[in-house]
Amino acid sequence: MIKLETSGSRVPKNRLTHSQKKLSGKITELNSLLGSRNYSDDSCSILLPDEPLFNSQSKALARKLGRPSLLIDIGIGGSSLGTMAVCDAVLGKNYNLHSPQTRVLFADTCDPDLLYSISSIARSVSDSGGKVALNLISKGGTTVESIANFGLLSSSLSCPEIAVT
Repeated sequence: MIKLETSGSRVPKNRLTHSQKKLSGKITELNSLLGSRNYSDDSCSILLPDEPLFNSQSKALARKLGRPSLLIDIGIGGSSLGTMAVCDAVLGKNYNLHSPQTRVLFADTCDPDLLYSISSIARSVSDSGGKVALNLISKGGTTVESIANFGLLSSSLSCPEIAVT
């Protein structure tokens, strides 16, 4: 069940009440979706955390990939922005600058300079014995830019680990 938790928010009560009223319809809609498990709804991604098959497949993929030296997230728009937002929130904007065990790069545009840079970094990691994982994210599976970026990056590496989500 989804509910708006406001205790300790330090937001004035009158502003909270206004926001709660604005959000109440959407919260009711999402709670209804949780009950119906309707995967044709635009908000169906909210169902995924409780999906046993999805959870077991995700855990199996994580075990298979292990801890790559470099993770390249390939997606356009929302397919990349969600991962980017989580990384920024959990790891911080400058995460890659602190020599982490796994660096994360985003191939979220068809900019040739960016793709050349990412490809060069990936080849360097791979050539030095590091594992490179490509994570292709596409809601419909037909996003031309994502498919092109994936093709370019996967062909530039001898043996990338690949995950398609």
